[in-house]
Amino acid sequence: MNQQKNNPNSWVKFSQVGLQMAVTIALCAYGGNLLDSKYPAIAPWGVVGGSLFGVFAALYHVIKQVKAMNDDSDQ
Repeated sequence: MNQQKNNPNSWVKFSQVGLQMAVTIALCAYGGNLLDSKYPAIAPWGVVGGSLFGVFAALYHVIKQVKAMNDDSDQ
């Protein structure tokens, strides 16, 4: 019987996913806010672009972690 699926360590990796995503999005939105304050002509688009970039970057990182976990469990 495969004990890897019942291993709690594989789920501990994902216990902080929400916090990790929130921090990534917040940092990117903050960077967008800095762009908006430096270049007022693009005012709302710095925060919007930074937030969207943060969402996609955080999702990419989570998908990469899940894929790595699946690859480890297949072996």
